[in-house]
Parts: sequence; structure tokens; C-alpha cells
Amino acid sequence: KKNLYLGGFFAVDITEQNWRGGGVIPSVQMAIEDINNRKDILRDYNLVLLWNDTKGSPALANKLFFDMIVNQPPKIGIIGPGYSVAARSVAQVSHYYGLNL
Repeated sequence: KKNLYLGGFFAVDITEQNWRGGGVIPSVQMAIEDINNRKDILRDYNLVLLWNDTKGSPALANKLFFDMIVNQPPKIGIIGPGYSVAARSVAQVSHYYGLNL
């Protein structure tokens, strides 16, 4: 099977705001496993999640987004950011890279 890579941006550790978003990673991984185990969709492919912790920071989210876009392997899609202030920031620059979030 050929690997297809997804980029993920999640606010896992935001200690100053008493937020823990780490539970989203297992949920996304379970969904990817379900897709990978099915024989009727993406039968010749294997989805792989490459994720980063934005820590809820708009600036860090933008940096991680840029790194994800320019670094190998190529990503077929992006999941997140899931924290609104980081999501807004990345959405404002994503169209410069031909992506709409």
C-alpha cells in the first residue's frame, strides 16, 4: 500500500488556559485506522497522520502550517487547527498556498 499523508494541527497543551486537547489525537487516529482497515475505500492506500501541537498559539500554528506545507512528505490534506484563535490565523494565510481550510 502507498502512504498518503495528512497534516494535523491540534491544541494539545495550553497550560495557561487550563486546556488539554490531547484526547483529539486518539479520536483522529481511530478514524484513520477505520479507513485504513476498510477494503472498499482507498484500498491501495494507507493514511498516515503527521501532527503538531499548536499550543493554541496563532503564531506557532502559522509556523507549523508553513513547515508542514514545505517539508516532505507531501500532504494530501490538513486537519485543524482545532482551537479557534489558531484556526482563524491559519485560515487567513492558507489561501496563499492554494489551500482553503
